[in-house]
Parts: sequence; structure tokens; C-alpha cells
Amino acid sequence: MTRSGWKIGAEDFRDWLAEKLSRRGRKGEQARERTEAAIRWREFDLATQAKGHRVNVKIAQRLRKQTAMTRQWIANRLRMASASYVSNLLNSVDS
Repeated sequence: MTRSGWKIGAEDFRDWLAEKLSRRGRKGEQARERTEAAIRWREFDLATQAKGHRVNVKIAQRLRKQTAMTRQWIANRLRMASASYVSNLLNSVDS
């Protein structure tokens, strides 16, 4: 997915995201799950939202699982303070 000059994820991630955004919800799927996939943040949003905002955490989680980006790169790009802060957030989500 390309947005504002940077690419997130691999080709299969882009295809998965496009499919998720274009489909109707599955039986039993919560509306929040579909809404999270449709959120489109801009640079302004990264600067104004809390560094631990759930959308930031979801993006960071996906980047760690599906790319080779380091926690430091993610922290810098998503304006999440530090690599250790990203680690703490991701560990709390995985627990």
C-alpha cells in the first residue's frame, strides 16, 4: 500500500487489505474489525493522536509481523517515541 510516498507491507498485504476494504462483513465479525481496516491516517493524524493510540498499535503490530521494519523505524515513522515503547505496547497486545 503506498500512501504519502512510503510503502507498507508486501504485495500480498496490499491485496489482502484491498479485499478486506471492498467486502461485506462476515457473519459474526464485529463492525469494529471492519472499521479498523478502513481507517486512513495522514501525517497530521500521526502527529495529533496519542502515541499509544489503538490504531498506531495495530499498524505497528502489522508492520512487525509482515515486514522487516525495526521497532526503531516503526517508532520514528508512527511517532511512537521509542523502540522500547513500541516493544512494550506490542508485548501487552500479544499477552
